[in-house]
Amino acid sequence: MKSFLFSLVKKLKDKKDELDALVTSITSNGQILTKCVTIQRTLDGRLQVAGRKGFPHVIYARIWRWPDLHKNELKHLKVCPLAFDLKQEYVCGKLI
Repeated sequence: MKSFLFSLVKKLKDKKDELDALVTSITSNGQILTKCVTIQRTLDGRLQVAGRKGFPHVIYARIWRWPDLHKNELKHLKVCPLAFDLKQEYVCGKLI
């Protein structure tokens, strides 16, 4: 998990506004609406963490907010242009 989070921060180091948005979302428990934190979609749409593959929006939601979340419990906000199910090149990983 540590290497996964380190990798995310490394990807966001050149996107300071997105890293700031992620920190704001986490520290405010989602009470402050911020811009998307973008992650490039992989070929099969999944990320690998600790030897297990999963969907990025589910992985990030488990890390940031709901550790026992099931993938079918998530619905994207209408204001999010990069929701996973919209099948864009980038996926929003904020989910807060």
